[in-house]
Amino acid sequence: MLKRRNLRVKVMQAIYAKEQDPNAPIENIKNNLKKNLEAYYKSYAFAINIFCKSALYSKETYLKENNINILQSNDILLKLAEKCDNSNFLIESWKYIHLEKGTLYKIKNNFLSSEQYNSLSKTDLKNDEKLANAYLEYLFQEDLFTTIMEENFRNWFDDEDAVFSAIVKILTSISKHVSDNIPLNIKFKLQNEEIKFATDIFTIVIEDIGGLTKMIESKTKNWDIDRIAQIDLILMKMALAELLHFDTIPVKVTINEYIDISKYYSTPKSKDFINGILDILLKDLQEAGKIQKVGRGLIG
Repeated sequence: MLKRRNLRVKVMQAIYAKEQDPNAPIENIKNNLKKNLEAYYKSYAFAINIFCKSALYSKETYLKENNINILQSNDILLKLAEKCDNSNFLIESWKYIHLEKGTLYKIKNNFLSSEQYNSLSKTDLKNDEKLANAYLEYLFQEDLFTTIMEENFRNWFDDEDAVFSAIVKILTSISKHVSDNIPLNIKFKLQNEEIKFATDIFTIVIEDIGGLTKMIESKTKNWDIDRIAQIDLILMKMALAELLHFDTIPVKVTINEYIDISKYYSTPKSKDFINGILDILLKDLQEAGKIQKVGRGLIG
C-alpha cells in the first residue's frame, strides 16, 4: 500500500493544480489525483518486474561458487518471480513498456561486475535475503534503471522511495516463509482506503479554502500572504484539515509529516516557518476544544 506521506504529496500536487487553474472542474482534478495514485502501483509493479526478470535473466552463465548462477539459485527471488508470473496486474504492467534488447542482461551484468557485488562475503552470498537486498539496493542506484523509470513514470521522483521500501518489505516477508507454501499477500492495486484518504483531504481543503486561509492569515499578520510560498500555504491548509477532521491520526504525526514534506518540496526555511505557524494554530484549536482525537489519534 501507498504510505500516507505519498498520499499527502499527491494531494498537495492536486491542490496546487487547482489553485493554478481555478476554473478547472473539481471532478477533473479528482480524476487526475486518482490516476496519479494508480501510477504509483504501475511503477511499483514494473520495478518488481525488472528486479525479478533481470536477476533471473540467463543469457550467460555466471560462475561464483560450485558453477551456480548465484542469483538464479536465490529462493527469495524465485518465489517473487513465481508471484510475478501469476499476477495479471504484473503481467500487464510488463507489457506497458518496451525495453531495448539486452537491457535486462546489462543490468544484471553490471551488478555482477560491481563493487557492491564483489564486496559481498561468501556468507552473504549464501544468505538469500542479504543477496536479494544487495541486488535491490544496487538496482535503485543503477543509471539504466533510473533512466527507464524516469522516462516512463513522470512521478518517479515522488514514488521511488516508497517503491523501494515496499519491495524491501516483500523480500522480508518472503524470507520468513520461503520454506513453506504460505501465499504472498501483495497488493498491487489502488485500495479504496487510499482513494478515500486522499480525496477526503483534497475535498476538505478545497471546500473550506477561505476559512483555512483566514486561520493562517490570523497568525501571519506581519507577512504579506501573497509572499508566502504557495506550497507552504497548501501544506498548512492540509495539516489543518487533518487536525480538524481526521480524528484517528495523532497530532504529532500530522505536524511532522507536513514539515518533512516541506523539506523536499518547498524552500529551505519552510520547515521552520510551517512548524512555527502550525504550533501557534494548534494551541488555539486545542484551547477551543476543536481538536478531538480517538483511538490511535490519541497517541503522542
